[in-house]
Amino acid sequence: IAALAASARARGLVTSVISQHRFDPASAAVAAAAHDGGFGTVTSGLASVAWYRSQGYYDSGDWRGTWALDGGGAVMNQGVHTVDLLVWALGRPVEISAQTGLLAHDRIEVEDTAVATVRFAGGALGVIHCTTAAYPGLSARYAVYGTHGSAIVDDDRLAYFHIAPDAATLESASTTANATAVAGAVDQKDEVVPPEHVVGGPAEPDHFAAGHARQYTDIVEAIRDGR
Repeated sequence: IAALAASARARGLVTSVISQHRFDPASAAVAAAAHDGGFGTVTSGLASVAWYRSQGYYDSGDWRGTWALDGGGAVMNQGVHTVDLLVWALGRPVEISAQTGLLAHDRIEVEDTAVATVRFAGGALGVIHCTTAAYPGLSARYAVYGTHGSAIVDDDRLAYFHIAPDAATLESASTTANATAVAGAVDQKDEVVPPEHVVGGPAEPDHFAAGHARQYTDIVEAIRDGR
């Protein structure tokens, strides 16, 4: 990707990877808190995409489930954006250990289940789980945990966001208090992300498409501004 971007710049062109979920307000807020120290030292994170694809889905086209034309399985095809968000928040992976399996489908080459542990350059540890064999299909979720705060994003909405307001709060917090349920952070969520991006809040029309629209707006601006 870096080589492609450099080649484009040399020719006066603009290149972009479609990572539309980086334009979701919830994920932008989580990444900002991770990058600017709001969460303190980021210690760990996880990305889980527990989706379901029937055998009929894979049988619907000869290209599906192939390395040559599908490009990968549950991680590269379905889970790539959630993994990208974890990397955005935690930084560059430097060590990965993984296992994959084809456990619930026939006549495909790629995995339908994968798990991995990751060490990031900053020292944080991560867990990745992607599957297309979780009936009836659950959510795509990722979490970021740190010494001063933590966050969870579930299907593009902020499910949990909490940052300790001061050092005294950290010192006085009990184990139980640190395990505060989602309701305990509701009063802080709205200060960070608009209510429509909180789980259970009013959804914008076709919020999945909204991320693409935001990225295309950014691409147009990049072309106009020459960046």
